[in-house]
Amino acid sequence: MKMGKLFIVLVSLGLAGKQRVKAQTFTTLYNFSNNGNGMDPQAGLILSTNKLYGTTFAGGVNGYGSVFAINTNGNCLTNVYSFIAPNTTNSSGNNPISELVLCKSRLYGTAEFGGSYNAGTVFAVNIDGSDFTNFHSFSTISNHTNIDGAFPQAGLLLASNILYGTTYGGGTHGSGTIFSINTDGTDFTNLHNFISSSDGANPYAGLIICSNTLYGTAYDGVTNGQGTVFSMSTDGTNFTIIYTFTTPHYGINNDGANPYAGLTISGNTLYGTAWGGGNFGSGTVFAVNTDGTGFTNLHSFSAVSSAIYPGPNNSQNAYFNTDGLEPEGSLTLSGNTLYGTTFNGGSGGSGTVFSVKTNGMNFTNLYEFKATTNYTNNDGANPQSQLLFTDNTLYGTAFQGGGSGYGTIYSVSVQPAPLIVGINLSGAGLVINGANGRSGGTCYALMSTNLSLPFSQWISVATNTLNTSGSFTITVTNTVDATVPQRFYILQMQ
Repeated sequence: MKMGKLFIVLVSLGLAGKQRVKAQTFTTLYNFSNNGNGMDPQAGLILSTNKLYGTTFAGGVNGYGSVFAINTNGNCLTNVYSFIAPNTTNSSGNNPISELVLCKSRLYGTAEFGGSYNAGTVFAVNIDGSDFTNFHSFSTISNHTNIDGAFPQAGLLLASNILYGTTYGGGTHGSGTIFSINTDGTDFTNLHNFISSSDGANPYAGLIICSNTLYGTAYDGVTNGQGTVFSMSTDGTNFTIIYTFTTPHYGINNDGANPYAGLTISGNTLYGTAWGGGNFGSGTVFAVNTDGTGFTNLHSFSAVSSAIYPGPNNSQNAYFNTDGLEPEGSLTLSGNTLYGTTFNGGSGGSGTVFSVKTNGMNFTNLYEFKATTNYTNNDGANPQSQLLFTDNTLYGTAFQGGGSGYGTIYSVSVQPAPLIVGINLSGAGLVINGANGRSGGTCYALMSTNLSLPFSQWISVATNTLNTSGSFTITVTNTVDATVPQRFYILQMQ
């Protein structure tokens, strides 16, 4: 990068305005209602140009779920496809709770129920709603078992022209499966049957891939029913338990228990959440190397208190804490920041949106969903899905809440992840040189005397527009203070 400079000298911190970093902005983009467009979204969103695509578990024209599209500004929600009402079985499947995957102009997904044997389906549909195709109906269940799996709750992973997925039930041992199918609907293959006692059971989450290895989580199984992290080659060989959680989900432990969500990978490190366990039994955010070493509890969600407030029959239970409870959605990674949601907890008892650094520092509640009355509120409640991150904005769905109580689509605008660029121990002439700027972007120089404070509480000491090369130099002088000899500086881009 060609280095240009924007040179600023700050005479004293007192002369530089001590404004706070701009707060996160929450927006309710859409309130689902009983109008034929869908209700109760449980899955995350995907993005194509300026449109978001997702699924709803219920509602739609027939009441059994839908595929929808909506502009990123919340306008023009379209019901792309309504699933068919079942008698006992149907031709399309029903009640999808998984995110979609897009290839060219075709959407691929799973439905938890319905199909020829009422055990769920794999489907495809064009983005305009045409050419809906049931690629695979999972087979008849007998004593909880079958040959191919049943009741898929997770979305599909697309690699080349092959889709990979999981089912939380069925298979030859009744504990779920891993499967693959081509994008043209051919060559369905049961790659793995889970055995509860040895490799985990009931994978609710989808898979990720690195090279030719798949990684995922099993919610249950093994000695105490606490769940596992696993890997497997794409051809179904080399199934390996990477990590086994130590205590059932109602217990207290150091690592978490019962991972409901899938994994995120960076280099050789896997990041995920556990629904329960941890230091307070409320769930965890964790990291573990792909070879099973280096397991780290990055964050234990805090202890909860419960209350009953007006709801159906005046008996709606809520659980409150400071940071959230029971994370069910997979994490989203941007730079060195992980973003996620919790289904319950927070000050409103209806879930949270949070961020945490990959080293476990700077856990921040970005948004706390408000308490609901008769399951209605202004913003939504109980998010279950993974967040979509684009252009400094998080997009997600809330399963309940909103104006009609049938869930919402929302966005949260966030500041780009700050970068610690210097520590001023002496207070004399700190020079901050920018190297990862963006032409025309905005640069904030922030200061704190406490490195552990959330970045939202650091003081802005300069705000400037970057030059055409995206480079700058900021010099901070006259910061010596005998009572506060140590100051920390970060740089934040927008």
